[in-house]
Amino acid sequence: MAHQFMVPLYHLELVREKNIPYHSVNKEQAAADVFHEMLDSSPVEKLAVIHCNSGLDMIGAEVVAIGGVEVVGAAMADLFKGALKNNAARIWIAHNHVDGRVEASMPDYRFTLRAMEVGLMLDIPIQDHLVVGPGAHYSIYKHREALNRALVTLERDEIKKRLMGMLPVPGGGFQF
Repeated sequence: MAHQFMVPLYHLELVREKNIPYHSVNKEQAAADVFHEMLDSSPVEKLAVIHCNSGLDMIGAEVVAIGGVEVVGAAMADLFKGALKNNAARIWIAHNHVDGRVEASMPDYRFTLRAMEVGLMLDIPIQDHLVVGPGAHYSIYKHREALNRALVTLERDEIKKRLMGMLPVPGGGFQF
C-alpha cells in the first residue's frame, strides 16, 4: 500500500561557529572568564551555555538566545538542546546585563529555578547561573539566600494567582 503523505527524515548536528580557548571551568571565575569573552561586547542581552563533561572540563559553548537591551529568555528546550547533542554532564548558564549592573532580578531567579528543575529531570545539572557585565559577574548559586527568598516570593505569588477568582467580593468581582 502506497502512502499518500511523506514526512522528512532529519539528522541533527553541531555546527562549529568559531573556536574559543579551552578552559577548565571547575571554578566560578573560570566559567565567568569564558562568558565574558562570549558576552561582554554585546549591545543586547544574550543567554549562553557552557557544556561540560563530568570533570567540569569545557566540551562546548553556545549562545542560545539573543534578546533586547533589557531582556533575554529562552525555552528550556533551547537551553538544553546543545547540551544534549554534545553529551554534556553539567552546564553553566549565563546572561549579560548591557548596563553593566550584575545583580539578579526576579525574572532571573524564576528562570534559574525552572532551569534547575529541568536540568535535574534531564540529569544535566546546572553548575551555576551567572549574570555578567564588563569586568564583573554575579553568581546566583553563591547568593542562594536570595534565590531561596525568590522561591518563597514565587510560591506566594502562585498561591495568590490560584486564589484569585476564588474569593468573591460584595458587588461582584474577585479580590485577594
